[in-house]
Amino acid sequence: MEEVKWDAIKNGRRLMKSSTERNPKQPLCWIASARLEEDAGEMEAARQLIQKGCEECPNSVDVWLEACRIANARSSPNSNEAGKAVIARGLNLIPNSVKLWMQAANLEHDDSNKSRVLSRGLQHIPDSVLLRKAVVELATAEKSNEEEEEENANAKQSMNLSWEPERARMILAEARKRGGGTERVWMKSAIVERGLGNVEEERKLLDEGLKKFPSFFKLWLMLGQLEERLDRLEKAKEAYDSGLKHCPNSIPLWLSLVNLEENLNGVTSARAVLTQARNKNPHNPQLWLAATRTELRHGNNKEADILMVRALHECPNSGILWAAYIESMVPLPLLNG
Repeated sequence: MEEVKWDAIKNGRRLMKSSTERNPKQPLCWIASARLEEDAGEMEAARQLIQKGCEECPNSVDVWLEACRIANARSSPNSNEAGKAVIARGLNLIPNSVKLWMQAANLEHDDSNKSRVLSRGLQHIPDSVLLRKAVVELATAEKSNEEEEEENANAKQSMNLSWEPERARMILAEARKRGGGTERVWMKSAIVERGLGNVEEERKLLDEGLKKFPSFFKLWLMLGQLEERLDRLEKAKEAYDSGLKHCPNSIPLWLSLVNLEENLNGVTSARAVLTQARNKNPHNPQLWLAATRTELRHGNNKEADILMVRALHECPNSGILWAAYIESMVPLPLLNG
C-alpha cells in the first residue's frame, strides 16, 4: 500500500511540475503542488513551493492565504508569528484585500489587537461591509452571553419568515400582487407552502412563477424536486428537461437530471446526460467531477482515471479537480494526443 502511495506521489509531482512550468502565473497550480508535498509529509518542500507561488503570483490572495496556513502548520502550536509575517508581506502587495485583512485579524489572540488590525483594514478599504461587520461583532462580543443570545434570537426571528408561516404567506402574497413579484418572491412563496405540506399550492406557485420567469433555474429545480418527493420520476425528468431548454448553463439542473437518470436507467443514461452537459459547458469542473465520480460508483476505475486527466486538461485551474485528484492519490495515465 505504501508503495502504491509513493508511486502516486511521484506521479503527482511529475504532473504538478509540468503544470507549474506551463502555467507559472496560475495560483491554483502552486497551491495544488504545495498540498501534494504536504500530503507526502514534506513540509519544507511545501513551504518552498508556495513561496515560489507567492513570487510568481504576488497579486493572488489565495496563494498568500495558503502560504500563511502552511507557515503556521510548520510553526509551534498556538504560535501564529510565521503566518503573521506571511500575511504582512501579502498586505504590502494587496492592501485592498478584505480576505487578507480578515485573516490578519484572525491570527491575533487578543481582541484589542484584532480591533487594531480591522481598523487598519478599514483605512485601506473604508467601504468594506465585511470589515465593518467584524468590527461591530468584536465590539458587541463584550456583552454578556445572555444579552448576546437574546439579540441573536431576535435577529433570527426577524429574518426567518418560516417561523411565522401565516405571516409569511401574507407578506409574500402582497409582494406578488405588487407588480407580480420577483422570481425570488415566487420561490419563497413555494418554499413556505412546502414547509406547510401544501403540495398542490406549492405546485401552483411554481407553475405560475415559471410562466413569469422561465429562465430562473431554481423554480425548475424545485418543480423537479417536488415531483421526485412524490415519486413521480418521469414528471421530474420532464421538469428538469424543460428547465434545461431555458437554462442550458444551469449546473444544478444538469446534476439533478444526471442523478435521476442514474437511478432510473443506470450508468449508461447518466453518462449520456453528462456528455451532453459537458458539450454545452465544456469548461465546468463540477460536471467533469460528477462524470468521474459516476464511473467510480460503478467500478469503472479506468474510465474514471481517463476522465480525470481530460478534466484537468480542460480545467487546469480548477481547485476542486486538483483537490479531488490529490485526495484520491491515484496515479493518472498520460492523455494521448
